[in-house]
Amino acid sequence: MGTDRPALICAMDGVREHGEGFPVHLMREQNSGRLLIRAFNESGNNYTDVDLGDLVQWLRFGPKAGVLGIAEIQPPT
Repeated sequence: MGTDRPALICAMDGVREHGEGFPVHLMREQNSGRLLIRAFNESGNNYTDVDLGDLVQWLRFGPKAGVLGIAEIQPPT
């Protein structure tokens, strides 16, 4: 039986949570194998996980039309 708890790959030295400056870790989700970015916050008592694949895709292609009311994204020139 697998676990749904992400496994730590490494601490991302030089990367910090924006608001409080806490550490950021690269994790792997056990069931799907997807990579996560875990940013600690609230004095280190809480964290936020962001799917790295989703983030990279959004950075490459921008939000889909209609998301947040954005109809069209123009690439930078």
